[in-house]
Amino acid sequence: MKTSRTPLGPFDDSVRREWIPLSKLRVVWPEAQRETMAANIAKLDKAGFDPDKLTDLVVAGPNEHGVYHVVDGLHRKTWLESLFGADTPVPCKVVSAMSAKRAAEIWRGINGGRTQPTPISDHQVAVTAGDPVACGVEEIIRKNGFRVTAAAADGGISAIQRCHQIFRKHGGSTLNWCLTTIRSTWGLSNEATSGNVLLGFAEFYAEHNGQFDQKRLEKMLAQRYTPARLIGAARQAVEMFRGSVAANVKRVITNCYDHGLRSGRLGQDAEAA
Repeated sequence: MKTSRTPLGPFDDSVRREWIPLSKLRVVWPEAQRETMAANIAKLDKAGFDPDKLTDLVVAGPNEHGVYHVVDGLHRKTWLESLFGADTPVPCKVVSAMSAKRAAEIWRGINGGRTQPTPISDHQVAVTAGDPVACGVEEIIRKNGFRVTAAAADGGISAIQRCHQIFRKHGGSTLNWCLTTIRSTWGLSNEATSGNVLLGFAEFYAEHNGQFDQKRLEKMLAQRYTPARLIGAARQAVEMFRGSVAANVKRVITNCYDHGLRSGRLGQDAEAA
């Protein structure tokens, strides 16, 4: 194994360059790394191997088994192993990350300026890194029985950027209300946690500051709309009133609540309900 240490200075000797066999490079902390995506490996295949263009993998370790955690470069590692075999040594930058949290922080720092990480990947690694917004959002999502996933399955939330947006703009209590109300109304429906629905619910709650009959709201929404019908009504309202789909989700929710009320109404244009 070849080793090249950095000169003394701001980096000291905690960062070093080593040639490490691919067989010694693995994902030790899955929570600090994203899954490999076939499309990214296909891009590497298409570009072809050029050692002058290959950047060092970033790894941490080794652990007591002599294994290094791949902090950054998992796609390159997987691709190189398919080309040259597991015994091939590759250039690695070895960093002094001794925990999943530190590895996640480094991953986010490296990938923050790149376009490859998906919002879900970034969220999951941010949770491991201890980011307060990501951790707050994750706690609320789990507390309400949902989970963050790209899969279109009931109980899953893929609109994680919208959750972060709501948390930052309105606070965790508003996001919690959105998910609690959505679950009480439609269960764990995946359609009910789309970005536009979440934003519409958040803006409704923020505008009325909780000054409405919660039970009536849930009952009226469940009687008059499925999540798909709610989105459909909001899109029709866009044609009438313009604005975003999310803003018109809020409009439809308001008019649904007002339907049949003579007093205590929240909005004005009941015709959109």
